[in-house]
Amino acid sequence: MGKGRILIIGAGISGLSLAINLKKLNIPFRIIEKQTRWNKKGLAMAIQGEGLKAASSMEILEDIKLKGNNRNLKRIENSKGKVLKRMNPDPLDQSFIIPRDILHEALRLKVSTIEMDLSVSEFKEIQDSIDVSFSDGSTDCFSMVVGADGINSKTRNLIRNSQAPGSPDSSVLYSGSVIWGLTVKKKCNEIIEVWGSSGICALYPVSEGTVISFFKKAPESFRNSRSERADNLKKYFSPYPQPVIHEVLNNLPEDIFFDHVRYTRPHKWNKGRITLIGDACHSLSPLSGLGANLAMADAAGLAQVIKDSETDGNILRRLELFNQKRKITADKAYSISKLRTRRSMLKFPGNLIRNRDMKRSEWIY
Repeated sequence: MGKGRILIIGAGISGLSLAINLKKLNIPFRIIEKQTRWNKKGLAMAIQGEGLKAASSMEILEDIKLKGNNRNLKRIENSKGKVLKRMNPDPLDQSFIIPRDILHEALRLKVSTIEMDLSVSEFKEIQDSIDVSFSDGSTDCFSMVVGADGINSKTRNLIRNSQAPGSPDSSVLYSGSVIWGLTVKKKCNEIIEVWGSSGICALYPVSEGTVISFFKKAPESFRNSRSERADNLKKYFSPYPQPVIHEVLNNLPEDIFFDHVRYTRPHKWNKGRITLIGDACHSLSPLSGLGANLAMADAAGLAQVIKDSETDGNILRRLELFNQKRKITADKAYSISKLRTRRSMLKFPGNLIRNRDMKRSEWIY
């Protein structure tokens, strides 16, 4: 592949997964992270399908099974307390709910060296290598650069360099909703989702208690400070009659996560020897339950592409083909993500049609 190693920008789920897969294939790399220390970010993640396969390959599947919750018990209620759908246990369902920080730690322990408080200031592609300047003033040479730096990816800006620096990123789309999240010690026996016309409350049992997400339709201009989060949650969700919701609202912790739910839809995922993986190129709604699985599958697939290119040196062509295939999978996940979010907050009469359809045995969540 030419001179140098692989540079991985970002030590989140996708970046760490790529590092683990490259290590298995004896491919040298550097992985950098702009944070100065690890902060608890995000909420719960569903690991299923390709995600379980990738987790097994990285030898973290047992951690997921031990610390995650098998999600084969579930019920959906409306904002008036009526049960809309009860999903019975499926012995073949091998999907698990796990807190993001636990999954991140399991991956992090597999990577010996992560350079913290470091970012990229400049790229310069020269024939079969890329010269990189870092925020600490140092430079290095790599065969390839992988942007695993999330929905606010700066690497994506380089790939879309037809736009002026600092201009709004048109590949990031606002979903029309916001999310609050918290973890409580109270343990629920099953997953519960409460669907209202303008908001959702979702409770996911995990090893340490229950992760709770609150979604609400809101304009992109909606803001709430840390001090306002508890008051807003009580304002918007106190009308829901479920006792478990009231118990949570009456005992809210100080640390409440908040963010706008956004999607990433860049047209281009790679430019020469620079490519994107994970949320940098396909961020989804948390309700999809697919984001972490796509990220880990991305990493496994890309590592193999890099290894295979060592035989013929044709990394550019292999990257193009790999990203074309990934786009098909990501586009399907994007459609599912939008559908799940939209139909869980339907107003009259759409909600009546949805409720009728949910009674059918073949209805799929």
